[in-house]
Amino acid sequence: MKQLKFLVIGLMAALALTLTACGGGGGGGGGTVVTDNDGDGIPNTEDAAPNDPTSFVNLLVTELERFTGGSFSAAVAVSDAGDVVGFSDNGSAVTKGAKWTVGSTTPTELGPVSGNAAEYSAAYGVNDAGVAVGESESGTTTVAAYWPAASTTASALTPLGTVADAVGAAYGINATGQIVGEEVIDAAGNTAALLWSDTTSAPVALPNLGGDFTSAYFIGADGLIVGEAQVTGGQVHGALWTPDAGAATFTATALPPLAGHVASVAFGIDASGRIVGESEAADGTLHGVIWEVDGASVTATDLGAATSAQAINGFNRIVGYAAAGSGSDQAVVVDTRNLALPQAVGTPFSQAYDINDSDEVVGISGTQAFVAVPQ
Repeated sequence: MKQLKFLVIGLMAALALTLTACGGGGGGGGGTVVTDNDGDGIPNTEDAAPNDPTSFVNLLVTELERFTGGSFSAAVAVSDAGDVVGFSDNGSAVTKGAKWTVGSTTPTELGPVSGNAAEYSAAYGVNDAGVAVGESESGTTTVAAYWPAASTTASALTPLGTVADAVGAAYGINATGQIVGEEVIDAAGNTAALLWSDTTSAPVALPNLGGDFTSAYFIGADGLIVGEAQVTGGQVHGALWTPDAGAATFTATALPPLAGHVASVAFGIDASGRIVGESEAADGTLHGVIWEVDGASVTATDLGAATSAQAINGFNRIVGYAAAGSGSDQAVVVDTRNLALPQAVGTPFSQAYDINDSDEVVGISGTQAFVAVPQ
């Protein structure tokens, strides 16, 4: 599952992948009276169908345009400000980073670093200031890159530099401008999970879990980072990196696979510390998972076979896909307060990759990027 998330997304234009019941301990109480007419566990004020126990969202799915002549695209991330990023081919067998906005289907090209205009780029994360991150071809390699809000040309992030011209990528950026990603560190292709404190800083390699490689995929506003890491013995586990006092160093925590499984990976975390991702069985079947960490204790909620949990927002909503790996994957949204009520987003084949705090969902349907907006 090493480097799984975006390698898989890159194949989605020609392939297929999925989530059913997602969730993890729910959101909370308070002293006010909560009305839930249909008894589905979701308050009327947050339920688009408060009198229907089989539904809680009403999303309008809109396809996002590809670049002229393009045959595939994917929307990977959406900010709370409504910026959407991902990639599309340009009709000349070259993939380019793409940026859309919720409410407009027209893409803006996020091109590679200067001097490589005809080459590859892709965007994987964006923050509320409109700064996007991803990767770009640069000379003979591919580097971690970012696009300032008003720029369509990538700038390379400072490399770790353990290996000359090493391949790297940036996967996530938070509200304060901290960026996470990875870079190859040896001839075997092993990677180190990296943190850049801003777009001009040198990266810091995050601690490992005893194995040869690490990768960081998401960073929350509070500086918590999730991804994956090889552990002692060779298995790959989901990983959580928690900033220590002063945030100068980090503590790494393994997020193990479900019992009997062989690998796991973490893709997102909310402000309450609920972490979403996948666990892989020995036969390759994926299970969406929610982990919760309390000191040295790590608990996992199994979201069911053939599911994937890709992202969680600040209001109890998780997105991913069901029927994972079937070729008829179905994008879904689930509320943590009722894990047995996954709601389909669009039609198969589809996968959802991100959700913002306005419950706007992005992903891929068939071979085209989409955004789904609450009605």
